[in-house]
Amino acid sequence: PTPSADNDLLAANMMEDMETGKLHLVDFEYGGFNFRGFDIANHFNEWAGGTEASNPSGTTDYTLFPSQDQMRAFCQTYLAEMGLKEDRDLDQLLLEVRIFLQINHLYWGLWAVNMAASEGCAS
Repeated sequence: PTPSADNDLLAANMMEDMETGKLHLVDFEYGGFNFRGFDIANHFNEWAGGTEASNPSGTTDYTLFPSQDQMRAFCQTYLAEMGLKEDRDLDQLLLEVRIFLQINHLYWGLWAVNMAASEGCAS
């Protein structure tokens, strides 16, 4: 499925309603229709860091990447919010996410090249 997607699903682009516990997505600068697996893969890649202000070097730490159990739990919750609870739905979503994990790196790598070409580099 290709729902409306944030396409930049990092923690800084999420706000939690403290009364209800629900998450709200913000900052749709890159928003548009995209595969749900891409958006979730981007979220998982963001677990490794490198984009937070406290890390100006952009160094990632893939020991922080979610485990298979964490990915499964996240995807189960995602699907449950849509009323989907079948194992086949979960297996399909996990497959989509695995495919998009590497594509996501390519996407942001090309984005960086484009930004360097259009805005220049400090170094």
